[in-house]
Amino acid sequence: MPLDKTKPNQRHWFEAGSEFENDLIERTKNLGLPIGSLVFQRVLWSGRNTFADRDAAAQSVRQALAD
Repeated sequence: MPLDKTKPNQRHWFEAGSEFENDLIERTKNLGLPIGSLVFQRVLWSGRNTFADRDAAAQSVRQALAD
């Protein structure tokens, strides 16, 4: 979804402070998690739909989950 140019502080869904991230934080408030325990770690992906690019992204996600 393109950004709304009338909202200069709008973030893409994957960026820190985005509406998506803020919504996830709101939805998890009632889970009883300690404050600060929800951590977002971004994993970059080229967006290309080749086997190699998808595999590299999957490896990055696997490593992020392991960390």
